[in-house]
Amino acid sequence: TLRSNFFNPKSLFMENFYQDRLNKLGGQDMDWTEIGGRIRGQREYLGYTREQFSELLDVTPKFCSDIELGLKGMSIPTLCKIANSLQLSTDYILFGQDQMAKDDDLARLIGSCSPLNRKYLKDIIKSFLLATKPQKESL
Repeated sequence: TLRSNFFNPKSLFMENFYQDRLNKLGGQDMDWTEIGGRIRGQREYLGYTREQFSELLDVTPKFCSDIELGLKGMSIPTLCKIANSLQLSTDYILFGQDQMAKDDDLARLIGSCSPLNRKYLKDIIKSFLLATKPQKESL
């Protein structure tokens, strides 16, 4: 029925609705070529082939290629899958802005750690900073 299709996120109406919102997100047009380049850069950095990446997203390798080349946009669910798979924020994917610098290798390495390893890494960094902190001179 029409009502059940309206609330189905996979319906054509909802996909077009969300796609339009993505295209004009934040009142600015999306630069799909730049978005695709950020996705491809992180995919390659993490060592995924396009085929491996497409399996993670449950899409075809051709669709991944089209996204990376900026030929096609993506739905919000696909954007979320990409962000989770590549361990990137959606803000960085869409706008190239994130809390971590784009080319910061240390940030990329930290981002590729599991949550448990990040906890250990945080403790290691805290210990390092305490050990290398300049001591106040006593008079």
